[in-house]
Amino acid sequence: MKQLVERATAGAPGMQEMLTLTPCDLWPWLRGRTLWLVGDSMMQQMSKAAICFMYEFWDLKIKPLDNTTRAAGLYQDYLGEFCIEMPEDSRICHLRVNTVANLTQRVLPNFSKFTGKISDLMVVNVGIWYSRPAHYEKDMAEFAEYYAAHKYNLPYVVWRDNAAQHFATPTGEFGLRLAMPFVCKPLNVTLQSDNTLVPQQNCDAAAADEIVQGGFRNRIANPHISSLGIPIVQTWNLSVPMWEYYHHVAEKGDCTHSCHPSGYQVWLYQLHATITSVAGDLRRHALTNASKVLL
Repeated sequence: MKQLVERATAGAPGMQEMLTLTPCDLWPWLRGRTLWLVGDSMMQQMSKAAICFMYEFWDLKIKPLDNTTRAAGLYQDYLGEFCIEMPEDSRICHLRVNTVANLTQRVLPNFSKFTGKISDLMVVNVGIWYSRPAHYEKDMAEFAEYYAAHKYNLPYVVWRDNAAQHFATPTGEFGLRLAMPFVCKPLNVTLQSDNTLVPQQNCDAAAADEIVQGGFRNRIANPHISSLGIPIVQTWNLSVPMWEYYHHVAEKGDCTHSCHPSGYQVWLYQLHATITSVAGDLRRHALTNASKVLL
């Protein structure tokens, strides 16, 4: 929190608005629809941040989607999918998706079986499970092809970019040769008051340039997403300084998943700002496609 207050005091874009964001600000985008947060464990943590943020709007009873997914023949017991129910037929739901194949073969073709509607809002990210750029490039191209062919039969989709990690590697990303205990370290770039990144002096220039570009996953994914006209919730830059907020950082067990509150709450503001910026598109999508049946 101290870091966020300092950035707000320094006039960093969006920081003052983020610190004063309330559940009532987010509610207009949730009323009458489901906010689907679809992705891996990082999105699962963002889902927890979202339902905690909206705690005044629900009965504090989390509804597992186990029965729904099992009845639809889509059940996978490790996914831990859930919803919360709010007034006026509104929900926040998490669907666990680790790879593009999970997304394009399991979730999107069967979205209506998850009780989804075309007027819903879906925030998607897959990336952290990919360690090879060529594999991620291939799968993101497959996602782009699927989305382009089916977008009018899907809810309004927003992409959340990949957040930074802080392992003891040149770019902070997890390396397959790393062994526990993990050591979380700051990255060799600085987040400026205008939310841009600049390399620090005497650092690995190639690694710093990769970080400034958003890491290999965003470098690969963002052009595909932008070409599809999908809005992007930008989280990478703001996650770069947050290297001390991880689970078990003292025990050196995790440099990926943060504690609460931390970056996930920042992501909620970024989501609110992104949705606000495309409010007209969101409404048009719901109205234009209202009569269509989800395939």
